Amino acid sequence: MTKFWKGLEETVESMQTAWGVPGLSLAIVKGGEIAYARGFGLRERDKPGEVDEHTVFAVGSCTKAFTATAVGMLVQEGKLAWDDLVIQYLPDFQLFDPVATREISVRDLLCHRCGLATFAGDFMGYGSSYPRREVLRRVRFIPPAFHLRSAFGYSNLMYLAAGQIISHLSGLSWEDFVRTRLIEPLGMQRTATGVDELSGMTNVAQPHAFARGELLQVPYAKLDAHAASGAINSSAYDMALWLRFQLADGRLGKTQLVDPTVLDETRLPHTLIPLEPEMRRLVRRRHFSAYGLGWGLSDYAGRLVASHTGGVDGMLSLAAFLPEEQLGFVILTNRLPSSLHNALFYHLLDAALDLPYTDWQAEFLALDDRKTAAAAEARRKLEAGRQAGRGPSLPLEGYLGAYTNPIYGGLSVVLENDQLLLQPGGHPGLKGPLEHWHADTFLCAWSSPSYEESFVHFAIGLDGKASSLRFKVAEFIDPLEYVFERQPVEARA
Repeated sequence: MTKFWKGLEETVESMQTAWGVPGLSLAIVKGGEIAYARGFGLRERDKPGEVDEHTVFAVGSCTKAFTATAVGMLVQEGKLAWDDLVIQYLPDFQLFDPVATREISVRDLLCHRCGLATFAGDFMGYGSSYPRREVLRRVRFIPPAFHLRSAFGYSNLMYLAAGQIISHLSGLSWEDFVRTRLIEPLGMQRTATGVDELSGMTNVAQPHAFARGELLQVPYAKLDAHAASGAINSSAYDMALWLRFQLADGRLGKTQLVDPTVLDETRLPHTLIPLEPEMRRLVRRRHFSAYGLGWGLSDYAGRLVASHTGGVDGMLSLAAFLPEEQLGFVILTNRLPSSLHNALFYHLLDAALDLPYTDWQAEFLALDDRKTAAAAEARRKLEAGRQAGRGPSLPLEGYLGAYTNPIYGGLSVVLENDQLLLQPGGHPGLKGPLEHWHADTFLCAWSSPSYEESFVHFAIGLDGKASSLRFKVAEFIDPLEYVFERQPVEARA
């Protein structure tokens, strides 16, 4: 560990500059103590207000370990078992496949093997105004990508279901249960279970997203429906308290707050995650990747690593611990996208384990460059395939109307200042101005940079008006293509 601290600040600052990350907070747990906690940079780009170890960031999907541990506390109390059927506690719960509906267990909700593709269906819940029960009701309309328990598909919606089970059995909201049973006992005084709680807090980092060729400040994502999967906001110091508790196998001082057998269950590999070829080549000391219950699991140089990343609008985080080494790391940043958290994590691992030096900054920057080049080439091909001179089949008025999709719900196409505009019903603040691309395809530059751009394709019916439209939002949010059918006028009356 002697070289662990050497040049640490310089390394962090170099990475921060390389990826253009305005602010970062880092904490390290070693041997039951918070050995290091410090902030770097600014809470908001080009404005006063430095980041420190108590600055609050969105931790995104690092929330999932809290939810899985909360379910485990109910298991510990005998209120349910990991392998109980979901419909025992949520009788209205349905998946597209009726067999999967009957068979899916609480354990399945927490280890991403329900049959849905990664992020499938998230558009309807991510930042939407739909209540949790309505979002969960619509899950039944999402076609599966594979059979129950046959493959890995990362599902925020299943964590919503787990949160509803917690509420059903405890009589508390997910927020109140996690706050009173975990956050407050652990002394996590700078941790909130949702965006609304941030209004009364100071020293809060602001999210930044690189979109449309520039770094933009964006609002916090309001994740009411997805709270159990990603709504916690916290500081590096507070998250270090969480990792210290994990490394202590559920002990808080002399109190055994969570039984070690519960935490052991969360750290068992349940679902294998295929290693991407690029990452297999890049991280040669890692040989497997799997998901437990709320934790991603892998090996590194012969040690078990439990970790989770969290990405929401304008924020990226990582929390990880090595039980055998009594070692944990928290990295919180306020820029998305970025690979800084990965590069810094592997740098810290190598230094802590006295492994040969690898220039992780250079490795991940090169990986990002290859991804950027691939995206640019894909866009070049789109531009090359654009059919210049092919105007729309209809006057703009022919595309107007109300459209509906069984998963998402309603969407309107309106005319504003002589431009077509998409207005998704579940996202009142999200607008999609449409610019003509070619024929009956339009390019939508969403008002929220996180949604990036969508190609919107209209189909023309026999009545000479648009009969349907289809599009995808950013892969970061949802991979599904949504097809919206136009509603007859009488159906809208």
